[in-house]
This record gives sequence, structure tokens and C-alpha cells, in this order.
Amino acid sequence: MAPGQDIRVTVVIDNPGKLGHVTSEWQMVYKTNLGEKIKIGEAIVLSYVVEKSRSFSMADITSKLSGFSPMVIKKSKAMKEHFPHTKYEDLMNYISKSDANM
Repeated sequence: MAPGQDIRVTVVIDNPGKLGHVTSEWQMVYKTNLGEKIKIGEAIVLSYVVEKSRSFSMADITSKLSGFSPMVIKKSKAMKEHFPHTKYEDLMNYISKSDANM
């Protein structure tokens, strides 16, 4: 990456498997041709709260899947766990646009 060049990244977070406050630290790193890992900038601390999960049925999801790739569907299911109040259509549209811009 050249100085001043912008990049877009997407982060998919695995469910921590417990309720409550979660904090994780993220650091941008790239690997040189020699395999050396070089850190870029400062670490980012991500903090969020995992609330009681809301169950959903596969029928709810399946009725809204047409036109989306299996990867977009998989990512939207993972994101729905972290953003339970967001509609699947909104998540899948967001992911589709993000993936298209990569």
C-alpha cells in the first residue's frame, strides 16, 4: 500500500459465545515478500455488548434470499447475530455493495 492510498476493509466478528460487554483489539498488519509482518498505524479497540439472542427461523431467511450469493447469505447470517434489529435485506444489500467495491 502506497503512502496516502486508501483501502476498504470489512470485518466479520465471530460471536464470542457469551452475553455481556466484549472488547477486542485490532491491528492492521501486512506481510512483506520475506514473510515479515509489519504493523500499520495504531491499534483499534472495538467494544460492543452481546445481548440475549433472538431466535429466527430459516423460513424467515429463505424467503428473502433470492438473488444473493451463498457467501453474502452466510455473512448476513453472521452479522444478524450482532445486529439483531437490522433487517436481513439491509444486511445483504450492504454486504453485496461492500463485496462489489473490493
